[in-house]
Amino acid sequence: MKTRLFLMLLIVTSLAFSQTLPSGHYGKFEFTAGSLENNSVGPDLSGSIVAGTDRFGNATNALNSLNILTGHTLGAGTSYTDSTLSFWIKSNATINGERIIQIYGANATGFRLSIDNVNLYLSAKAISNNGAQGTINKIENIALADNQWHNIVLRTSSAGGGYFIALDVFVDGVFQTNISDVIDPPGNSLATQFLDEGQMIVNPIDTYTGSIDDIYFYKYALTDAEITSIYNYVPTEQGIFYVDKDATGSNDGTSWADAYVDLQSALASVNDDNQIWIAEGTYKPHASSRNTYFVVSNEDLKIYGGFAGTEASINDRIQGANETILSGDLQGNDANVSDYTSNYGNGTRNSDNSYRIVNITSGGENLLLDGLTISDAHTNVNATTVGGAILKNSGIASFTLKNCVIKNNVSRNSAAGIYADFSLSNLSQTETPAVIIDGCQFINNMSRNASGLYVVIRSDTKVNFTVSNSVFRNNIAGDLSTSVTGESGSAMVLRSSGNNTYGTFNLFNNTIVNNEDTGTKAIIDDSYRAPVIISSIGNYTNTNDNATVSNSIFWNNTGLGDVPATGGLTKAITDMNGNPFNSLHVYNSLDPLSFAESSITNAVNTINTDPLFTNVTNNDFTLTAASPAIGVGNNTYVFGAQDILGNQRIFNSTVDMGAYEFGSLPLGVNNFSFLENKVTLYPNPTTSILNIKMANNLKRASIYSVLGTKVLETTSKTIKTSNLRNGVYLIKIEDQDGSITTKRFIKR
Repeated sequence: MKTRLFLMLLIVTSLAFSQTLPSGHYGKFEFTAGSLENNSVGPDLSGSIVAGTDRFGNATNALNSLNILTGHTLGAGTSYTDSTLSFWIKSNATINGERIIQIYGANATGFRLSIDNVNLYLSAKAISNNGAQGTINKIENIALADNQWHNIVLRTSSAGGGYFIALDVFVDGVFQTNISDVIDPPGNSLATQFLDEGQMIVNPIDTYTGSIDDIYFYKYALTDAEITSIYNYVPTEQGIFYVDKDATGSNDGTSWADAYVDLQSALASVNDDNQIWIAEGTYKPHASSRNTYFVVSNEDLKIYGGFAGTEASINDRIQGANETILSGDLQGNDANVSDYTSNYGNGTRNSDNSYRIVNITSGGENLLLDGLTISDAHTNVNATTVGGAILKNSGIASFTLKNCVIKNNVSRNSAAGIYADFSLSNLSQTETPAVIIDGCQFINNMSRNASGLYVVIRSDTKVNFTVSNSVFRNNIAGDLSTSVTGESGSAMVLRSSGNNTYGTFNLFNNTIVNNEDTGTKAIIDDSYRAPVIISSIGNYTNTNDNATVSNSIFWNNTGLGDVPATGGLTKAITDMNGNPFNSLHVYNSLDPLSFAESSITNAVNTINTDPLFTNVTNNDFTLTAASPAIGVGNNTYVFGAQDILGNQRIFNSTVDMGAYEFGSLPLGVNNFSFLENKVTLYPNPTTSILNIKMANNLKRASIYSVLGTKVLETTSKTIKTSNLRNGVYLIKIEDQDGSITTKRFIKR
């Protein structure tokens, strides 16, 4: 393992090399907190792993025990003769050859890399345009099973006018002559088939026993200099800028003690692929200027909120605690009311709130926003402006929103929450942009149309857009006045508008409840009112848009009637007088009107009964034990491993409907704690007293509801719980040495 001292020396002595990761990666797996998620545009990995220490000494940021990992595919398209794969390994002595990683496609064209005690092995195959097969099996005498971290890079490229494929191998930035070779299929023919629709598999035959970290895959051949830059690249937490409004140090962003006190300073300082960590509190774009926003203009930037301001790792955050608010309430005087017209004209917000909160510019490709509340934009600048909480530049292909709350945003027009327009002209590209909204809440956003989320795909554009494990509640799409009328889509509108559109929309495990659609624009009647609008608009040709809705709950969404009993219940989904998508499939979902909508291609295994939420009055949409939504979902249509609370997404073999998984436990929380085997809670369940048994001295114990609200903090190992309501709670336990564990207990 490289020590931290060696890393610092490496950084100092390699300043001549680029410290920037080459852009354009299709697969980017850094395994932070043991995650198998792809931080680029391609699919995730899937499988069973145990997280371990990476080459920088960060616990849980590498994989050190794993079964076969699959799932990352290159996708359909032309042959990928030009590509680059980079990864780091650390392995103990091994007698037999162990396959580390492989990518094979159609007709087994592609490659694999293996090691034993003394050699690195490369096997590869390509096929020519006349069907002739060429293979190589090469060896490099280099000892990599030495329990040290090593970087391996394989670059493939079309060579010799396309008649063969060159394979170049680099280890720790050095070109390896013996293992590098070319594939030249027999006969005078072009080498055309290689990695077609290939799938990356890590530990292909389940025998590799070492660790692996930082897998990067590119659908093009990097230069030698770029390969060197990968070897010298320092990822993730080494590029962190800290923000804490209460920091009293030097305020240069280098640590929690010396954090910037405002987000704008951090945004002005970051480079591509950096991170910003923000402590709890409220942060505003400006003291008084309504048209000053948080502008994102760096590629691969990650902005995390939800920190207490002491954490050393992303894992130390308690999901839902330490609320970090990006607020447009510049004067701090908002008094939000419950109806759209009154809130739009509300004097506490309509003349002094930010028009917009976050503006993702053309340079902000592949942004991640995680653990933030974005609230109180008031978009009344003119009759055409849209996008209150977040506006995305139409040329941005990919972004991710995780564990965020979009609430209390108001717009004169559309998209009080998020407006995402895609005009990419990317049909010739083999990869499809991946846009993800996961584990988020859209609450009390108000506009005339698409109040929570508005997505539009323009001509010659393809996009894969996923909304999963999220809650949309109490959003309103309605009339601003008798003359400025509204439409529908209080939760979201998903549309295409152009020729040659290829939109794939996935709505998986969402809870869409208590939204209101009351717009009276001339074309609108009860047939077109719904919280979710899915359609194409305009007379365009070759629209190839598809949508899948699965494992979702639609409940108590109303129209012009005051309550469902008076006839106000709306459909779950409609095309709102547009053109239906090429296909719209609904699987294993709940709607009181049984998805009665002509634009839906089919609705399979749906139910229409009361989902039996825990406490609708208090906006607790977890499921009770008697809920008909438990265990009746479809595991084929699940996104991610966690529900909205961070619990295991599939529990007891079959996924539940909605954003919350009943009876599930936090996924892997205890796997990442040094205290885990040293802390016991008793009695559990408890009625009046909860005791903490631990070897070390307790510094602090904090108790949170399952919705993430802190309800109690103490320094005592004996905790009075009689005042807590019955239910499930999380307790975060920190000892005097700074070690932290999170456990769950039940109050009865």
